[in-house]
Amino acid sequence: MSFFFISDEVTTEGLARFGDVVVLVAGGCVALVAVSRFLPPASFVARVEVENRSEYAVALRVAERSGESWTPLGTAQAKQVTAFEDVYDQGGTWVFEFAHGPFGREVTMSRDDLRRGGWRVTVPDELIAQLRAASTPPTPVFGDEEGEGR
Repeated sequence: MSFFFISDEVTTEGLARFGDVVVLVAGGCVALVAVSRFLPPASFVARVEVENRSEYAVALRVAERSGESWTPLGTAQAKQVTAFEDVYDQGGTWVFEFAHGPFGREVTMSRDDLRRGGWRVTVPDELIAQLRAASTPPTPVFGDEEGEGR
């Protein structure tokens, strides 16, 4: 006798339950494939660039509407342009949220404006001014041997 089996007997009732489970799983798979054929394919933008002229690394996320289903993009590095690849297409309106610590700003742009601008957005000057007014220390730059930033 095995530790994994209570009985060595195979019952008709046990086989029937197993058959029911197999039918349910197979039916679920068929239903999933059938429904997925009617859904529109996901759309992605190949590259979105964020220009950050400040001395602060800024966290970035995007949504179709303010406060709804944010998609995190990553961090826009200080004093450089950071590229984000294969960004989920938010549709006709894009809301970018820029944040550093407790400070943040939202920028709303149309898809057409983004396309015309080469899919590049800039960290808002208002956020940079707010961080400087609060005497927020700059984000450390690692790998800079002279310690002077970029």
